[in-house]
Amino acid sequence: MPIRRLLTLCVFTLLCVASVQAQRQRAVRSGLPFFTPQQPPPQTGPCHTFGLVRPGLKASYLSVTPDGSATYTITWISDQPTRTETTQQVQTPQGTGNAVTVVDGEIVGNLRAMKHINVKTTIAVPILGSITTTVDIDFVPSLALGPQDGWCVGKTWSVGPTMQTITSSTPGLPVQIIHNNIELAEGKVLAVNEKITVNGVEYNTVKYASWAMGANNALQPSITWTSTEHNVVVRQEAYDSVGNLVTTTTATHIE
Repeated sequence: MPIRRLLTLCVFTLLCVASVQAQRQRAVRSGLPFFTPQQPPPQTGPCHTFGLVRPGLKASYLSVTPDGSATYTITWISDQPTRTETTQQVQTPQGTGNAVTVVDGEIVGNLRAMKHINVKTTIAVPILGSITTTVDIDFVPSLALGPQDGWCVGKTWSVGPTMQTITSSTPGLPVQIIHNNIELAEGKVLAVNEKITVNGVEYNTVKYASWAMGANNALQPSITWTSTEHNVVVRQEAYDSVGNLVTTTTATHIE
């Protein structure tokens, strides 16, 4: 699957980086709804191979967290197996921002991986005018996102360790650099051709779980449903390390 599947949450994730780092807890994997190490994985079943996102496709989303909500619209400018360009408009209680995102990836063995994200966000500030912040995120080595040879029920992937470096720069302010050591990133396909209804619209989806383990054993798990027709995420649930649902992101409109 091409690298754009993470674009759905890219801008919103950048807004929450500091909060996520502060809330990390030690992992208790047995409490997660999709990780059951005491059971053998099911046999590989039905498969689906994702295509590319149509240029010009526009998807709107609502993300809800305990601290509030945000709405945003993503427009795909171009989509290639190892490079995706989009624009986003993000609306939060604090204001509205416009962003341009470029994600670069590569194929490593039988996995698709992400190696670099660049996000330029422009926010209108009273009196000061428009302020543009550039965020670069590098993964060394690249962070695996999933299989490149078909998403099949029961299929798993794993990679690690990976160093994530986040560099944020705004004119007139000091450059901020954050290093995160990802010890292990894993994923598992839970279902293929699962039909779900999101905001009154039924989608045929691939459902998969993914989680990343930091150097302090902090677990960041999520479950994602991606439309087989549109090739974009239509629902994602993010959990804390003990299995509590903390963020829900749903598609509100796709055109």
